Amino acid sequence: MAFSWMFLFILSWHYPIGIDANNKFPDKEMLYGPGEFGTDTPQFILFTYSGNLSEKTRKSLTELFPDTYRNPDGCPIRITLFIVSQDADPCTVHRMYSKGHEIALSGINFTSRVDSWSKDDWNASIKAQQLLIINASNVQQLDIAGMRAQRFFPGSNEQFEMLNENHFVYDSSLLIDPKSPQLKGTNYIWPFLMTKESLDRISCQGGCPNKTFQGLWEVPVNQLFDTKTINLKCTFLDECLSHCQNGNNVSDLLDVHLQYVLNGHRAPLHINLRPLTLDSPIAVDGIRKFLDRVRQKKDVWIVTMNQLISWIKVPTPNSFLVPKHFWQCSNRVYTKCLETTKTHTVFRVTFGNKINVKILLLWQTLFLVALFIVAYTYDRYSTDVKS
Repeated sequence: MAFSWMFLFILSWHYPIGIDANNKFPDKEMLYGPGEFGTDTPQFILFTYSGNLSEKTRKSLTELFPDTYRNPDGCPIRITLFIVSQDADPCTVHRMYSKGHEIALSGINFTSRVDSWSKDDWNASIKAQQLLIINASNVQQLDIAGMRAQRFFPGSNEQFEMLNENHFVYDSSLLIDPKSPQLKGTNYIWPFLMTKESLDRISCQGGCPNKTFQGLWEVPVNQLFDTKTINLKCTFLDECLSHCQNGNNVSDLLDVHLQYVLNGHRAPLHINLRPLTLDSPIAVDGIRKFLDRVRQKKDVWIVTMNQLISWIKVPTPNSFLVPKHFWQCSNRVYTKCLETTKTHTVFRVTFGNKINVKILLLWQTLFLVALFIVAYTYDRYSTDVKS
């Protein structure tokens, strides 16, 4: 009987996402960063991809970020992928995950305004996506640590209450204007714990949260700006290329932003990609040229969002990162996908209607109840036989 109860207990914990993070992070450090290391603060670059993940996209990303591109500690550089499940290829997600890239959530394709969603709506949507990625792509539950609202349109307090209750580590939905008056003209900002005081100091689009969410981190998206038109802010890199004629122009634009943060408080530089970015030859060429420059620097690190937060919790000077082996090279075991997954039926469920998501969760609940009944009956039968 004890085995059955333990088995069901483990299954019941299939839902929560990520791990808890209760480290305190003073509000002032959202501007200046942790540690007070000055120029010995490592400079982090966050490459993220948002959108569907097809085999074509995987090949483009793998060519753009090959294993030969490495950080100062010798580990291959890795990026964070915010997946839209309905359009994702399960085998492709697993292949990127096994390479050490971070898999994060961006929900299913929404057909309604999420700022009107309840916490239950968010729960249903995100848990459905979690189950799809875990079961179809063999991604470990604890490795799914963060999410980003589609179109960077957050869902007010309800979204973040859901994140908190499900033990997410971070959100990355809030866009930050580097020239925001709330920040008094300072440079980009660092990730911060979501306290009411911190949230009051920034502005964002959509349904902005306005209260404390204990232990939940926000990795704010520090927007790029067009160097020719300083008032033009760019969420994705391809939005800033109107004045770029070739890859050298793109590389120079990224280098301007890198110098901007290096000469400031060394807050992370965000470079957000999407399918349109990967379809731009000059964008791809410019990123390659930029990476060739970055790889020569011993104080610049390209990391995932979860890796960045792990550093913030235990801030370490750049000069000690390599000797201490702060991050382990994160390749994982690759499990070959079955040919039957090519139909992608698990990922192709229609989730435009929120009711369908709730039906999926209802079926899983009924399955667990049935499993409990079978286990209980088996234990009773075994006891009767022994007696």
